[in-house]
Amino acid sequence: MFSLICNRLRRKSCAMFRLAWIRRSLGLCCLALVVASVGCRQDSAQWKVAAGNNAAAAGNSEEAIELFQEALRMDPDSDSIKLRLAYLLAANDQGDLGLTLCNEVLESDPRDKYALRVRSECLQYLGRFQEALVDYQKFAADKIDKGTRELNALAYYRALAGYELDKAYRQIDTAIGKYESRHWGGFSNVPIEVSSVVSAALVSRHTDEGHHLVMDLLGDMIHLEQQRWLLGKTRLDSVIDAQEDSDDDINEVQVDRQQVELNQAAKQSESLAGNLMILLAARSLILEDQGQFELADLDRLWLKRINYQPEELYNRLPGDNECLAALLESQNYLDTRGFVLTQLPWQPTWTHPSGKVTRMFDRKSLVSYGSYARALHDLDIAVTSAEMRLLALNSDVFNRMERPVDAIRHYKVSETKVLAVLLSHRREAHLKAGQSEAAERDLLRIQELGFEADSNLF
Repeated sequence: MFSLICNRLRRKSCAMFRLAWIRRSLGLCCLALVVASVGCRQDSAQWKVAAGNNAAAAGNSEEAIELFQEALRMDPDSDSIKLRLAYLLAANDQGDLGLTLCNEVLESDPRDKYALRVRSECLQYLGRFQEALVDYQKFAADKIDKGTRELNALAYYRALAGYELDKAYRQIDTAIGKYESRHWGGFSNVPIEVSSVVSAALVSRHTDEGHHLVMDLLGDMIHLEQQRWLLGKTRLDSVIDAQEDSDDDINEVQVDRQQVELNQAAKQSESLAGNLMILLAARSLILEDQGQFELADLDRLWLKRINYQPEELYNRLPGDNECLAALLESQNYLDTRGFVLTQLPWQPTWTHPSGKVTRMFDRKSLVSYGSYARALHDLDIAVTSAEMRLLALNSDVFNRMERPVDAIRHYKVSETKVLAVLLSHRREAHLKAGQSEAAERDLLRIQELGFEADSNLF
């Protein structure tokens, strides 16, 4: 009897164990199916994301948004999909929807840097510029020594908001100073205006009509630098003449003072030649391309006059990719500075009955002043840089084996929009200065590019 009871208990225990094992196996299978299902949905979502990125790169914004929305339905917890979709929505007049997605991400992690960056873009597209500035400040808050891009963005956000414009000017000026300290080709400490115009000139050699955009700017800068160099050389010659005519019995203090003055004059003359040599080297190459050999030789003679050998300079000039990168940086930084200078109050003037115009300086004021001339100087070079990059897309500079067709198409979409924005900024400066004809020319060019000159161009 006892053994019968034990056998029955053993059989019942085994049955219970098998039942538990079956249940556990079924549970694991269900869990595996769920995980597999989630994994499949996530994989499918990533395929949609890839397709969406390709559509956006090709300029098909509506298709890209639809693909990202499908991806989000497949993977509703993906923050990266939400934020990429938010940016696309904002850029296509749906900033409120983009803002909602950013807020969802920030609810779970208020310090998410990418979410703050994208939300600042959404707020910008909604015209809420001061809020956009606050978000961007949070995004860049942990960067004590801010780089050129952060400084540029902060200055631009402030200009859009019309807020702390003095600080905006200091930030963009600092950014440009940092940029100029880098090496460009075989040179360093080249002013951004010079590197921009020379880069545009060198890229224009690969285009059919690009030199028309840059030759006037290049010629004006060369003329200005030649006049500066001549003044510097005159000063150096006068210092040398004065020392040669001085008495032989001058004391040691006077000798030291003369040496300091001579060194300063020589250093200034050498510095002034630095910008001129790069500009002349670039123009001589373009003139030679055009078959204007006599004019090219005149530029080379000027180079020898300031003690530089043309062939040596040609070897130090930057390559195509470096020029394209310089144009991208210049259109960003010079546009921001020109835009800030437009937003700043322009110095008040007083006109004498004789017609003479005098600037009124308030020495006690800490306010920075902009001006039409300064704003236009920066904006002209920024627009030329953008025009040249757009032209270069149809040249052998961009159309190479390593660049796929879709990438070129994407560049054309984005570069066209950038050019329209820069023209809008320059138009604003023209309007503020009362230059209606110049403003109308920029308006026509904006419309030719397929945009309207409204508040959405920024």
